[in-house]
Amino acid sequence: MCAPMVTLMNADKIYAHHPEKLSFRTLNFCLIVVRFYIYAATKENEPLSFQAFKILLKGKLSTEPSYIQESLSL
Repeated sequence: MCAPMVTLMNADKIYAHHPEKLSFRTLNFCLIVVRFYIYAATKENEPLSFQAFKILLKGKLSTEPSYIQESLSL
């Protein structure tokens, strides 16, 4: 299954709240996790790494509803 393409405006990157769209629910989840990752890495003076973010995201996904898990293929 291919994930839908979503065009993001700057406001979507900051707020990204469109509960009527399933694709935005998944996007909201990812944005929350990436914000947390950036905060935590910065606080610990660690360099940002996409690999480290993917590991964190996979861990967080294990407790999320199946529609979010199925929409991401990491």
